[in-house]
Amino acid sequence: MTSKRRAREVALQILFQKTFSPTSEATDLFASFADNFDFDKKTRDYSLYLTESVIEHSEALDQVISSHSDNWRLDRIAPIDRILLQIAIFELTLSTETDTSPKLCMTDIIDLAKKYSSEEAKSFINGILDKVYQDEQ
Repeated sequence: MTSKRRAREVALQILFQKTFSPTSEATDLFASFADNFDFDKKTRDYSLYLTESVIEHSEALDQVISSHSDNWRLDRIAPIDRILLQIAIFELTLSTETDTSPKLCMTDIIDLAKKYSSEEAKSFINGILDKVYQDEQ
């Protein structure tokens, strides 16, 4: 597993945890998570970057999700799927990282959807990410 893929998974887990404790700071949630799981500095740094960035840009990311999800209101999207979309859309559209492969990012997010969400979620997420990626080209 690449460090970016692991970082995406860690960010997903922390952001999902934040849905249950919205007043908690991302750095506190991250520190608590890091105390219980082992990962290298590169993974730690990138996952914290993703976590903080998704929180900071959540409204803009949600707008992108809404504009690309036909017949699906944001409140109908499962929280885990929404977080996966936010992470990927951030990386595809707003990230300052220059060594992130869009196709690899999308593949990782789809794989995480297979692992953490429903069978239908991977198709739904793939469809939205494909539209976002096409718009960015």
